[in-house]
Amino acid sequence: MQIVRRGIRLFRVFGVSVYLDYSWFIFFFLVVWTFGRFYFPRQGQHFAPTQAYALAGGAAVLLLFSVIFHELSHAVTSNRFGTPIRRITLFIFGGVAHMHKEPDDPRTEFLVAGAGPLSSLVLWVVFGLSARGAESSGASAAQSLFHVVSHLNLVLAIFNMVPGFPLDGGRLLRAAIWWRTRNFRRATNIAAKTGEGFGYLLILVGLVYLFRSSSLTGYIGGVWYILIGVFIRMAAEKSYQTVLMEEVLDGILVSDVMGYNVLSVHQNDSVESLVAGTFLHHKFTAYPVVDDQQQVVGVIELADVRKVPREQREQRMVVDLMRGVANERLPRLETEAMAALKEMLAMGEHRLPVVDENGRLAGIISRSDIMNMFQIRNELADEVI
Repeated sequence: MQIVRRGIRLFRVFGVSVYLDYSWFIFFFLVVWTFGRFYFPRQGQHFAPTQAYALAGGAAVLLLFSVIFHELSHAVTSNRFGTPIRRITLFIFGGVAHMHKEPDDPRTEFLVAGAGPLSSLVLWVVFGLSARGAESSGASAAQSLFHVVSHLNLVLAIFNMVPGFPLDGGRLLRAAIWWRTRNFRRATNIAAKTGEGFGYLLILVGLVYLFRSSSLTGYIGGVWYILIGVFIRMAAEKSYQTVLMEEVLDGILVSDVMGYNVLSVHQNDSVESLVAGTFLHHKFTAYPVVDDQQQVVGVIELADVRKVPREQREQRMVVDLMRGVANERLPRLETEAMAALKEMLAMGEHRLPVVDENGRLAGIISRSDIMNMFQIRNELADEVI
């Protein structure tokens, strides 16, 4: 298990890294509280509070496993058909499989999207059979646990089949429209608009719950409907914007938009010389760090330097404070600008050093560089596309 800037890396399987966003813990505690307080105590076995909360914790963990299984099904299928997915992130509203590019054809889109709900239906059957087996053996606690997780997987499958982007059903809808019209952008626009409409519907349902409910569970349910609706609406809008950006920035490389005159610092420089010779004389708050071969080994920021007391700056080296970066993850000169932007978003970075084929520093690229190019080309879309 590895702690990263935006969450926890759980493990790597089938070439896919699985991360847990910190927001998932909010979901975990809500699931434990809801099922421990309201669901399991009302079962026929009348579980004691301690046992009820223990079962609720087990349900939350098995639900996490179910979501991972769902997203891995997308990833394995996508990788099989040549659309790489190397990272999955689990967060408060579910899971996301990070695609480096969109599918090349509607058939691939259909197969990748359909793999998720199908996997949830498989788990629905597996946990349902497990519940029957536990019931026949007299294991009432296990029977209740497997029963609720089975139903949660059925709900997960049905919910994801709603034909609104970015849900799996929305991707299936996009695949069908794409196959029919041969227009990927139009298909994405229609699926995204449907997703936005579904998001607004969930918000409306949530408001009805809030105004008409007289119980705490009703209020909580209403808030969840609203939050999920807002998330789906925003994700649908963002998905279409991403497709538009990919179309407008098609063929644009990192070397076309990056800055070439880059200041760097050596890993063996003292923090004192870094402050006196670099930070106090230039406007930037972060610098790439290089070794003797000018290969990029990390990034150091002003916030890192401020943690060091002045009297210790002469003894501390840049290498002690810098945030190391894997050279192979850095964009190259020939990397597509859109791919570099997605990598920055995945890493939680606003800018990244650019390296040549030997891993040496060649420049630096930022999100704003890419967005400025997009804005220019989008305003001249008739001349670009």
